[in-house]
Amino acid sequence: AEAGPRLTCARAFTDNDIWLRQAFYDSGLTQLRYHARPIVVKDGTIRTVVEVTGSKSAGFTHETTWRFGADGSLALENVVVPHGTMPPALPRLGLSMRVASDLNIAQWYGRGPRENYVDRRTGSFLGAWSCSVDELAEPYVRPQDNGFRSDVRWFSLAGGDDDAGVRFSASEPMFIQALRCGWEDLEFARHRNRQQRFRAPVVPREEVFLNLDVRQLG
Repeated sequence: AEAGPRLTCARAFTDNDIWLRQAFYDSGLTQLRYHARPIVVKDGTIRTVVEVTGSKSAGFTHETTWRFGADGSLALENVVVPHGTMPPALPRLGLSMRVASDLNIAQWYGRGPRENYVDRRTGSFLGAWSCSVDELAEPYVRPQDNGFRSDVRWFSLAGGDDDAGVRFSASEPMFIQALRCGWEDLEFARHRNRQQRFRAPVVPREEVFLNLDVRQLG
């Protein structure tokens, strides 16, 4: 990973999110700051606690226990406690990171092959799927959140000359998103109601933006 993992809850809003957009912005959770407490190393594990605060009262305490395996694996146990005045719902909740751009082949066991969200996932079949990272995205005319896969048991990214890669799994099915842009790139590339219609092309970034989510909205 080139950055992360860290707890996040924002995404680019979709056309169906009109009921939530303003309340989520008003909560201050689009502007997260991360304040780390002292790291504790004990009995072969590392414990980190990060206070994740928005620009208002809403935020989270994120505690993670890290266990490193002799086979090169890394197991994380996450506990998240919210605090403050929360919006009526969160668009998503999970870990976000940026990984190297040459990890450009995605494989997963979950719903696919096209994007699917929690409110319309039953139309996508469970199975083992593979495609390029670029093919995970859905190019909507009006830029908005896209590309999630639901009920994912494991997800891997690979590429490069030596086929090195990384694989993720969890104690329960995940929601996975891997795009070549961040949520802010999509959110601010679209016009708003009663504004002049324009479309600012989303310029791909050098990294892959990866979300591993435990919950999401449709």
